[in-house]
Amino acid sequence: MSENVHLWGGADVVITDAMTKDLELWQGNPPIVIGAGKVEFAGRQVVCTKLAKELSYIFYELKDIFQEYIDYNNKYEFYGRLASAARMADINQDEKNVLIETINEAKRIAEEIINIA
Repeated sequence: MSENVHLWGGADVVITDAMTKDLELWQGNPPIVIGAGKVEFAGRQVVCTKLAKELSYIFYELKDIFQEYIDYNNKYEFYGRLASAARMADINQDEKNVLIETINEAKRIAEEIINIA
């Protein structure tokens, strides 16, 4: 992974290593909704983690992997679900699992795509 990874910002998700007042105001207070074994997104989200560059790298890689699936209509759900998964892992104070749970959520999304096709 390159040290020159830009922190992710797009589709109502921002990844950062330091929360600011502006980001708090932009985000508001989005709930994380968990139901039926999957994480749902809920509006604008900021993922604040020490692993911001690594998580951003994963988001960029998943953007490329899912490029045929992601469009203007579903990108908010796609990235929102990834962000919610990362935030849930962070709430549980397990920093390394922020990355693992993001990838696990991407796997769940891929399974859903396969089941729809």
